[in-house]
Amino acid sequence: MRSKHRTNTIHCPHLATVTYSLVGLTRLARRIEVFASNDRSETKSDLEILIPLTGLYSVEIRPSVLRTHRAKLTKEGKTLFVSPLWSIVMFDSIPSMLGTMPDLSVFQYSIVDNIFSMTVATMGAAALFLFMSRSSVDEEYRPALMISGLVVTIACYHYFMIRHSWQDAYTLAGSTYKGSGASFNDFYRYADWILTVPLLMVELVSVLRLEKNKATSLLTRLVIAAALMIALGYPGEVISTPDGWGMRVLWGVLSSIPFFYILFVLWVELTKSLETQPVAARRLIEIARLVLLITWAVYPIAYAMGGTVDALTAKAGGSVDGSGIVGLQVGYAIADMTAKAGFGVLIYFIARAKSTRTGESARQAIAPAL
Repeated sequence: MRSKHRTNTIHCPHLATVTYSLVGLTRLARRIEVFASNDRSETKSDLEILIPLTGLYSVEIRPSVLRTHRAKLTKEGKTLFVSPLWSIVMFDSIPSMLGTMPDLSVFQYSIVDNIFSMTVATMGAAALFLFMSRSSVDEEYRPALMISGLVVTIACYHYFMIRHSWQDAYTLAGSTYKGSGASFNDFYRYADWILTVPLLMVELVSVLRLEKNKATSLLTRLVIAAALMIALGYPGEVISTPDGWGMRVLWGVLSSIPFFYILFVLWVELTKSLETQPVAARRLIEIARLVLLITWAVYPIAYAMGGTVDALTAKAGGSVDGSGIVGLQVGYAIADMTAKAGFGVLIYFIARAKSTRTGESARQAIAPAL
């Protein structure tokens, strides 16, 4: 007896570059369902859409699962897992997680690996210093040092994982490092930022010892802005093809709005707080303003370096120089070391200068110069 069921398979090589959003994939789902419902054949159709991703991966979507917004990721015909469509879109947008890495020279690979190693060591050393230095400041400033220590501890862990993932993602072939096929999970960095950036705001407000109502209002605004900044920057960061350059710029611009808002608010509030701060701490707070401005400025520069046409081509596995990718990784690592470890040490010196046990000697040292 002839089966009443058949499967149509459609290969869509062009879809992988357009389904970067859940909205776009939902529209695709609707088109698939319409196509299936318009099938005029007498037999029942179970339309199967295969969207190839980078490397050996592909997404398989069926009308029966579209209504529940689920799909499955396959590799060489084998099902890896069934997942919600949003995560499939994420995988489609991150070729580095799927094993497509640009070829790098020994120098390019080594400089990234070494900067990751240096970042792990810097964050770990800063964590030890901040935790062990809490007893040298007054009790009211110890929470600020505790938070600073947590920030660099979280960063140390994530950079350890980033470096491990980077090493697994490459293998030396002659005089060139080539992608090994293992995943490079750069999302660790965004996971780190979503935790540490709000904590950076908390540690700064904590050491300033502002009035409770003012501190609460300031923290609420800064934490919300920080979350928006990271959330809006991530969709642009994961765009991985040259034809997505325009969307990357758009997401970068949108992310810059809360970014500059944070810098503006911090600059204004730090300036206002100078009048209420001890003399010994004022100069340090002025330095903190400059550190924030300079170190945070590195992030959009690194983002831009990773968003050039050549960098995006390299992300997509094209045969171009991977300098943009190297610049992106190095830039972010340097900015993180300065903005977290360096700023954390500065928070310690501010807390020490404001502490009654150590602040008096600092004030006496500064007095002759005033």
